[in-house]
Order: sequence, then structure tokens, then C-alpha cells
Amino acid sequence: MRRSSLGPRLTSLLAGLVLCAIPLASRGAEAERVKFYSYDQVELHGTFYSGDRGKKSPCVLLLHALGASSEQEGWADLAKRLQKEHFAVLAFDFRGHGESINVQPLFWNDPVNRTLKGFQLGRPREQISYRDFRSRDNFLMLVQDIAAAKHYLDQRNDSGDCNSSNVCVIGAESGATLGALWIYSEWQRRRLMPFLSGNQSHMEGEDVSCAIYLSISQQIGVATHWNVPVDSWLRSPVKDKVPMLFLYGEQDARAAKFARHLAGDVLHAGRENSKLKLTLEKAVKDTKLAGRDLLKPSLPTEEYIVTYVTKVFEAGLNTWVKRDADRSNVFPVPFQRWVR
Repeated sequence: MRRSSLGPRLTSLLAGLVLCAIPLASRGAEAERVKFYSYDQVELHGTFYSGDRGKKSPCVLLLHALGASSEQEGWADLAKRLQKEHFAVLAFDFRGHGESINVQPLFWNDPVNRTLKGFQLGRPREQISYRDFRSRDNFLMLVQDIAAAKHYLDQRNDSGDCNSSNVCVIGAESGATLGALWIYSEWQRRRLMPFLSGNQSHMEGEDVSCAIYLSISQQIGVATHWNVPVDSWLRSPVKDKVPMLFLYGEQDARAAKFARHLAGDVLHAGRENSKLKLTLEKAVKDTKLAGRDLLKPSLPTEEYIVTYVTKVFEAGLNTWVKRDADRSNVFPVPFQRWVR
């Protein structure tokens, strides 16, 4: 069952200066260190916070910025707060970041991976670093890691730890950019096992309940940056199906301009006749901080996030279904077709 629109109530709520989520009691399981593999055999490491409502616990995916990691200050506190609100949360390191540096020999079969600095035919390395990335496509390959993370959530779904038919994506800066690309790709992909829903027209993107972007960037990269067509990734059906909250520091001129462009010029959200009642842009007052730094305890960002996801899910969840994830492979994201 799909969620119904919640109307203009949330718009006025977020527009105000006072935002507070109603605290909910929960037992909250301990954080669990986990690992899983991308389709091209990168060993990805992360932390899973199981939901205390099992099959009724919606999921949150946390995506750090490029050149950073999921272990940076702010992510764990946000994950624990969301867990207390009955969400299951997965935070992980992108390939070449943090602990996600080990690769299997099959990794080097992909032509994009062979363009990494230091690749030698016949002498495949066992570890990689984002500092070895030399092209835009090297960085865009990180979208494969989000696909792997969703597959891992499907496995935990089958174990009864969460409901992966309800996923909120929260990304910071370039991590948010990759999140937007992945969400768009899921709306281009028909459900691989239609017997689960009984409807072959269902799209994988229907599992994405909302997205929250902290200072989303128009660029991909670390030392070198490449512009990518974020605008096109937010077009229909994404803009009609996925509520989005764009957060940015009020004094961060670049992030503010881009967020307002996406929310206003691209999505036409916030207008009186707009149908996108849950898609909003919101400035975090009196700061020029960006991305993950907006999660500092002195700022209200965490409250904004909790309030938003609570409102998105308060009308109900998509029905839990068994995903048979152990019998399926991670789907490779054909990102090149959407960035040319």
C-alpha cells in the first residue's frame, strides 16, 4: 500500500523556527559492524543499527561525502537518534574510503576500474584508495556501493530486522549527489522478481520513501571536480514519487543557490499550486557549515531530519515482503547512460 499525501501541514511545520520531534521510547539494539560486497567485488564495511520493530522498521541509508568516511563525527549520533525513533539504519564507507579498501581479483575485470592510478595488467592490487581515482567515472562507480547497501538491507529485511520496502536516503554533499543518481537509476529498473508484488509494472524505485540532501553538490570528485547532471536525475518519475528535503547552511552561498535551484527551478516545490507538498528546501540558520558538519549538536539539523522522516512515514509503510536477497545478485548500475 502506497503512502498518501500529507498535505501542507509539514510545509508550515518546517518553515517555522521551532521544529521538534516527539521522543519515542525504544530499547535500541547495539550497533553492529557489518560487511558486504558490491557487484564488482569491493568489500564494503559499515555499521548497521537494527530497528526495534523488526518487519515494521523502515530503513535509512547514510551516505558520507567523497574523501570522508562514515566514521566521522555526527553520523553515529544521527544513526542512534533515528534508531530510537524505530528506524533501522545502515552507514557504510564508499569504496576507497575508510575501511572499504579491499577488492577481489574480479574487481579489475571492469574497464572503469582498470583506469585507477597504478593498475598493472597481470599484477592486480588487493586494496584501493579514492586517491587513485583519476576520472569522473571512477567516482561515479561509487553508486554501485549504494546498490550493494540496498541489497544488504534486503537481506536484513528477509531476516526480519527491517522493512526494506521503505528506505530514506540521507546524503552529504557529493554523497547526496550519488544518492540522487542511485534513486533515479532505481526508477529506471523494473522489479526483478515481480511475483513478490504480483505486478510486473512495479519499479525498484518504489522502495525509496524519501531523500534528505545535506548541501547537495553539482559536482563529483575530491582533488578534481566534474559537473554532473543532477537536474536530470530529479525529473519524473522521481520528483513525483520521492519527497525530498534540501538542507544547507544559510551562509553557504554555493549550497544555498544550488538547493534553491533544484527545489524551486527544477522541482517547482514550495509554490502555492505545487503538488510536491513534502518536497522542501530549508536553511539551517546562522551557519556557513556544509554537509556532515551540519550535524553538529549545536545546530537543529538532526531535529529537522527526524521531524521530516517521521512525517513522511506517519501515514503508514509499504507492506513488508520477502525479497529472497540471498538468491539474487547485486544489480550493476549502468550510470554511464545518464551522465553523457
